[in-house]
Amino acid sequence: MRLLHFALHLFDLARKALGIEVPLFYVYGELAGSYKLINCGADIYFTETEEAYQGLLEIGIRPEQVEIINLIVHPRFYSLGVSKEEARLRMGLAKDLYTLVVSLGGEGIGFSLEFVAEFLNGVKNAQMVILTGLNKELFEALSREIKNERITVHGYLEVEKMVLVKVAADIMAGKCGTLTICEAIKKGIPYIVTRIGAPNERANMEYLISKGFGWYEPKPALFARLINELIADPTLYNDALKRLSEVPRTNGAEDIASYIVSRIGQYSARESVRI
Repeated sequence: MRLLHFALHLFDLARKALGIEVPLFYVYGELAGSYKLINCGADIYFTETEEAYQGLLEIGIRPEQVEIINLIVHPRFYSLGVSKEEARLRMGLAKDLYTLVVSLGGEGIGFSLEFVAEFLNGVKNAQMVILTGLNKELFEALSREIKNERITVHGYLEVEKMVLVKVAADIMAGKCGTLTICEAIKKGIPYIVTRIGAPNERANMEYLISKGFGWYEPKPALFARLINELIADPTLYNDALKRLSEVPRTNGAEDIASYIVSRIGQYSARESVRI
């Protein structure tokens, strides 16, 4: 990530030194907070939340340089129109069990067998799907250690299957990476954070909880207890669903595309005048 910001700073210096009018757009994907390297000289910074917007202002980026957009997810999350029951059938899951999907991020970190054990011992009539991302060793270890029909372990999944798994979920859990959280919010799925990984994930967790979209529970026994409570008395769960239903469904990628097209039109018009 630091190399990316270093390259953006060099690009900005180069275009100014050469007098080249090439617009630089930066998509700041975190849900809250900021850090100084982000201020790379971009013309426009796209950000997905008011909290992140305030973070950008704190590092010296001017308000007129920031565009707040909707949350960004892969377009397939909108175009794949399947029901929860069909998604479970296609992914080989029981259609009538409460379904928890645990996401360990792209690198597959932040989960232990204690969570699985507490879930199996304490939560009935429910199934767990664990997504280990690109971590083949973790996938193989969990597949070898866990022998229970209520637990399914997946390694890296193509986009369509990833969407199916999340459509199948009643609730999600795991680490608090921005992409995963955005997908859960956009699909209207409450989320239990079980681990804070990179520094940005604490801000993501605080954002999630402040909006009423989920909970933070890093202790396996209390994690299982929370799931039981959500199943037994769905009041808290339904409150989260209501808040999630109020999130705009427009994809932030569409907002970015529309803005850039309009800016390119302005730039082209300016160049025509010069000619």
